Amino acid sequence: MNTRDLRAARARYCYDEAVRWKPEFRKEITQRLKGLPVQMRSQGLANTLALLMADDKFHVAVLAEILARWLLEKSPLRPLPETGGPAHWGAPRRLLDACVKARRIEYAWAQIEAIALMDQLKLFAGALAASED
Repeated sequence: MNTRDLRAARARYCYDEAVRWKPEFRKEITQRLKGLPVQMRSQGLANTLALLMADDKFHVAVLAEILARWLLEKSPLRPLPETGGPAHWGAPRRLLDACVKARRIEYAWAQIEAIALMDQLKLFAGALAASED
């Protein structure tokens, strides 16, 4: 797979996720997304994911789920191997486990992909929120 295909797959995934958000949550999700790529760059993928998981707001849980499903299940190139956690763990918990147990190169690749995903999602979320105003 080339980078153009990966970018197209990422864009499709982000768009499909963003259009599913109910209008009453779209603004909150979009607002939280604004600082997420920068937060990931400064704090790292694992720390950012842990903070998202610790937040009890629905719109934040949505972002953790989107991120985890992309990196573990939906991305054509999966940067992290799953570590085989219990079946009852949700995708965000499995991703956190994979991040903590990953080799340095796997983690770095996952973080780069996560930042690209959040940047793309932020663009679509902003466009969709603006079209609803």
